[in-house]
Amino acid sequence: ADPCITQEAPINLNELKPHLEPINERSKLLVPKSDSYGETGQKWIRHHCMEKTKVRLVCVDGRMFEGELHCIDNNGNIILSNSEWINGGYHQTERKPVGLALYTKKWIQKVFFPTPLNK
Repeated sequence: ADPCITQEAPINLNELKPHLEPINERSKLLVPKSDSYGETGQKWIRHHCMEKTKVRLVCVDGRMFEGELHCIDNNGNIILSNSEWINGGYHQTERKPVGLALYTKKWIQKVFFPTPLNK
């Protein structure tokens, strides 16, 4: 089943919160605990897909892209919609539209979720 199908019922975040922890000691961003069941991670991803959370990807070659999380497949590839290359150009200050794009796992170094899960 695709975790990003928007016709599914909304996720009750109060049920999910006991299975989440801060990504680091000073962060408000909550992520699934390492000992959580796979279903917790699926619900967490589905929440971010349904909310069209804006995420930032850093690629192994230094390029950075920002866009709305569309989905993550079972191989770790990420699809962003309305995405932009945010450090393009000679001086790496230009924003260039990319649109709907697939970012393969082998090119992704880091993924940033800037919006804390505190609703």
